[in-house]
Amino acid sequence: MLTAVAFSGGPASTAALRALTGPVAAVVVDLGQGSGEVARAVRAALAAGAADAVVVDARDAFADEHCLPALRANAPHADPRPLGPALAHAALATHLVPAAERLGATRIAHGRPGSHLAVHLAALAPDALVPSPRAPLACSSTGPTSLWDRPGATPPDQVELTVTFDRGVPVALDGETHTARQALQELTRRTGTPGARVLTTAHRALEQLTLDPDALRRKRLVERCWTQLVLAGGWSTPSRRDLDAELAATGRHVTGRVTLRLGDGPAVVTARADDPPVSRRASTGQRCRMAPDRSAPTGSAPAEVHAGTAR
Repeated sequence: MLTAVAFSGGPASTAALRALTGPVAAVVVDLGQGSGEVARAVRAALAAGAADAVVVDARDAFADEHCLPALRANAPHADPRPLGPALAHAALATHLVPAAERLGATRIAHGRPGSHLAVHLAALAPDALVPSPRAPLACSSTGPTSLWDRPGATPPDQVELTVTFDRGVPVALDGETHTARQALQELTRRTGTPGARVLTTAHRALEQLTLDPDALRRKRLVERCWTQLVLAGGWSTPSRRDLDAELAATGRHVTGRVTLRLGDGPAVVTARADDPPVSRRASTGQRCRMAPDRSAPTGSAPAEVHAGTAR
């Protein structure tokens, strides 16, 4: 009877794997924590006794299905608590269950009892879930690092860049088209800070230009509700999906460009311009000239790889 275990390479998932009886397949879900971290997790799984270690590349799906809704909600600004672990655990559960089915596993395990991951797995696969050992206090952590909250390697020199949004979705950096995943990764690389923080700063600034005051007040309320619900483990609830739909509807009006200056300290918006949506701009030929932001201070579907089997 094969068991699929969510595996990150940390002490908690290692303890869970070692506590299981029978053949175990470790499922490492790549959410953008870095190729080095993924490779280390695979080696740790095999060293801990896994019969197989499977890597699920969920970076694009995570960016589109979890990070973009959080961006629409301006989550880092709506609530100061870290959202990365809640998003990552929801995504882990989403990809672990189908991976277990493809492997032919009849049981699913993890090393995070009482966590958001446990809640989501209980909702998605209650009959397959097996009790997980409670990790020692020293094994506890804030959760996996992902595209959403992974910092850059080194602090950058001061840089300036322009983010283009179409209907609330980031589509280009400095005029070069990017997917959501690419935008998050490139911003992290260029700024040394989590790309999500930069994107939400730009997104909020463009909303202030494109939404009327009543719509903006309503949206800020919805943002707080969305973020607090997800932080409480409510990703899988109908309420979160309803709030998502409202945020997406408001986002249809958020099209344009924002220029930011980054260096020491938070990103500073230096210019912003609204624009008609890409589809309408193509048919009308409309353009909008970038104007300086007078409020700114002056001056300066998932791929799966069997990574290895136990010898």
